[in-house]
This record gives sequence, C-alpha cells and structure tokens, in this order.
Amino acid sequence: DLGTSEVYNNKITTISSTATGANANNVIRGIRVNGNAFAATITRVYNNSISNLQSGNTNATLTTRRIIGLSLQPAGSGAGSGIYAEFNSVRIGASNLAVSNACLERGTGSGPVYKVRNNILANVTAAQTGGAKHYCWVSTQAAGVGASGSLSNYNDLYVINTNGFVGL
Repeated sequence: DLGTSEVYNNKITTISSTATGANANNVIRGIRVNGNAFAATITRVYNNSISNLQSGNTNATLTTRRIIGLSLQPAGSGAGSGIYAEFNSVRIGASNLAVSNACLERGTGSGPVYKVRNNILANVTAAQTGGAKHYCWVSTQAAGVGASGSLSNYNDLYVINTNGFVGL
C-alpha cells in the first residue's frame, strides 16, 4: 500500500509539439497517470483545467491519438489500484489539427478501478477528413468502464464537426 497521490488545481494550457513521426513518444498529454499494481493505492486527479493542446503532426493516417487531455493508465497493468478523475475540464479545439485526438483516454480496462465523475470533456476540433478523428472518451474496452467497481457518472461530453465522436 503506497497510499493516495493527488494531482489537483492545475491549469494546463498551450502545450505543443512539432514532431511529425509515428513514434509513440510523439504524443501531447495534458495529464498522464500510470498507477502501480499495489492494492489500495489511489491516484486522485481533480479540479484541473486542460486546454489548447496542439500538434504540428500532419500524418492523418495514424490511428493512435496524438493529443490526449487526460491519459489514464496508458502503459496497461495497475490491477488493484484506483484512478479517480473527478471535476476536471478538458477542451481540445485546434482549428488546424490533422491528427486524431481525445479529451480522455483509458489505456486498459483490466487494470485499476476507474472512477470518472463530474468532468467536462469538450472536443471542438475543426472538421477533419480521412483517418483523423476527434473524441471525447477513448477506451480499450468494448463494454464497461474498467475493472470491477469502476464507474462513470455525471460527465458532460460534447463533440462537434465532421469526424467527431463521443466515444471509441
């Protein structure tokens, strides 16, 4: 048991990258949480504001997101721990974005218990074409929110324009 870690009251804005490759490290993330596999270890991410994340990547054939506002457990594992994302605001709204992006993305459904509540996830990316898409919420799991005990409640999901989707 490592206790509780907290990431809170941050204003994260105007992060950009000019990287153009398909390397997995060429991803802009507002907040990235990768919990451990120790039982009762909790990471609380709350009251954060994330906006104006930009990428100069123009490779629209990439299927992975190049911009992620809240990235939860991207490296997998984390079974037995908990990640609580609550009362956060994420806005992705680039007008010239040629790559896929997401306000929130979960990297595994079999790892930690997720409690995702009371967040505002707004993806107002301008219309995209081809393989580039924009999402509010991306999950690696077709059904459910995560490990037993996970939940999603009272989140406000908003997406507009061509190739915009609430979830994947």
